[in-house]
Amino acid sequence: RLKSDRVLPELFGNGSVPHSTTIRGDLLKFGCLDLEREEFLFRLNEKLLYFVKPKVMIIDIDGTATPVEGHQEGAERGYCPASPGSRCFQHLIATWDEMKTTLAIETRPGNTHCVNGAIEFIRKVLDRFSHQVDKIIVRCDAGFYSDEMLEALEAYENVEYEVSGAKLKHRVGQLDESCFKSYHNSESEYAT
Repeated sequence: RLKSDRVLPELFGNGSVPHSTTIRGDLLKFGCLDLEREEFLFRLNEKLLYFVKPKVMIIDIDGTATPVEGHQEGAERGYCPASPGSRCFQHLIATWDEMKTTLAIETRPGNTHCVNGAIEFIRKVLDRFSHQVDKIIVRCDAGFYSDEMLEALEAYENVEYEVSGAKLKHRVGQLDESCFKSYHNSESEYAT
């Protein structure tokens, strides 16, 4: 299970878990326990927050796929750019950009779209970290764009977001028709 887990091996910095250490046995025990792994990552990052004391935290949300060989439990055929048509796991990952550390990860079958359950996933991360910093900026690509996602992010007072939207012609028309105003005597402009 740990071989296909993208989080725990990366904690060692070399992409592999040491074989002859007692920590390997401990990690093997809870590598199968998603809630324990989630709590472990949260606590690890809370310690890091305590020492770094950032005012702003940038969180990147992304989906990725890991191809597997054989018939691991939970692996299914799905979208996997690294190995099209193969069985894989889909991972939903929240990364603390400045520290290059994983805040949370959810591993799902390969036939699961990355946005399935993304709002609940992001809420868990924001519930845990939003009160610990002055501001959080959440960044997601267009695959995560939805009115429900934006409403979920806007529910947090200190959260800003950069979520790509699909390039839709009617949106361009709306922008062209908007009333733009200067921004504090600068060349930048904004519109409601």
